[in-house]
Amino acid sequence: MLRRSFAVLSALSLLLCLTTAVFWVGSYRHPDFIRLDRGNTNVRILGSEDGAVFVRRVTIDMANRQMHVLSIFPEYICPYFVPFAMTLVLPIGYLARRILVRRTRVRLGHCIRCGYDLTGNISGVCPECGTPVRQASEAGA
Repeated sequence: MLRRSFAVLSALSLLLCLTTAVFWVGSYRHPDFIRLDRGNTNVRILGSEDGAVFVRRVTIDMANRQMHVLSIFPEYICPYFVPFAMTLVLPIGYLARRILVRRTRVRLGHCIRCGYDLTGNISGVCPECGTPVRQASEAGA
């Protein structure tokens, strides 16, 4: 059950990673802004521009529908590679674990799928799960 949960969380994390990558690339093409405050003129915006997400204070001229930046520097900034790297950790860990388990099972002579000890097995099939097993002559070739 724990292994299945880890696989599902890794898949969701990979989906988030790909979504972050799409937003990252999109931030270079067209900047996006979202209003965070309900103020009339002096508001904070959440923006995405030039490969980063930021929060900046702006003033809005309601008559002309224009934004004027109050602060040159954003209040908070987070480059897109930070959430991209953070969401990539779980899928990399999942793949590394699968590779290590598979190599260890092959080296010890166990079934790749279920881990059953196949010492002395001559049938070519794992008796526990039915997975076809490579014989020692095929594994060395």
